[in-house]
Amino acid sequence: MLYDRPYMRNEGASPRFPVLKWILIINFGLFVIQSVFRWWFNSDFPERYFGLNSSNLLHGFVWTPLTYSLLHDTAGSFPWHLIFNMLAIFIFGRIVEQDIGPHKLLDLYILSAFTGGLLWVVFNFQSQYPLIGASAAAMGLLTVYCIMHADERVTFLLFFIIPVMIKPRYLGWGIFGIELFGFLFSEMVPGSMNRIAHSAHIGGMLGGLLYFRFLINRESIIKQGKSSVELPSWLKKKPSSRSSKRDFKINIGNHRDLQKEVDRILDKINSQGFGALSEEEKQTLDRAKDILSR
Repeated sequence: MLYDRPYMRNEGASPRFPVLKWILIINFGLFVIQSVFRWWFNSDFPERYFGLNSSNLLHGFVWTPLTYSLLHDTAGSFPWHLIFNMLAIFIFGRIVEQDIGPHKLLDLYILSAFTGGLLWVVFNFQSQYPLIGASAAAMGLLTVYCIMHADERVTFLLFFIIPVMIKPRYLGWGIFGIELFGFLFSEMVPGSMNRIAHSAHIGGMLGGLLYFRFLINRESIIKQGKSSVELPSWLKKKPSSRSSKRDFKINIGNHRDLQKEVDRILDKINSQGFGALSEEEKQTLDRAKDILSR
């Protein structure tokens, strides 16, 4: 039957490789290792060799534009830096993963971390302190979520106390405005003691926007009615002259052929996410639901 498979039930998809789960496990695991080095050996070895700054890049540490996003601040009495980032990655990553699939989620995470780190290095080239934290990657996930679910009303707790209902499109623009203000009037102020890498956050959001624009099947998502964000004209994709329609039809009178086609579509959802389906594949699922249930 069509809904016998677990990833077609209400509890959501069950990806073959739990990317989001491993992202969280790796971040928490490396935080423990960092804490051991800091508190048992009084050493900042992980930050010195895996954090990001211009000095590390000039010394050939080419892995740091990615590894920095797996490390977090261990100097405080409580791991707020880690907790806030992991909460954001879990909340927004869980929804985005259902939209685009686990493999694209990993690509999005990596690209957002890379663009965030790159932008930070550009504006903080003289900094001897390494950049660490998954905030840029979290901002990339947030950006894609806000674009794909632009007009869905969501409720979040302001200051963790006051419930506020807002559309994700306004949430995204609001966070971008805050980060831009912090970048211009805090991070870029000479002699500032600011420790928040606003430029990395903005770079992560840029990475999410670029990934959505160039690597996600935007046409398929818009047809589902999940997004109504109007991108700038220079980012709009030009219409292709090639037709996206399939060149064959399913014989819905033949249950065996229909079941095979449904199995193929469900496997595609499991590996790539619902957003990867064409309009005809979605229509086939809708028609098959009634036919196969008879």
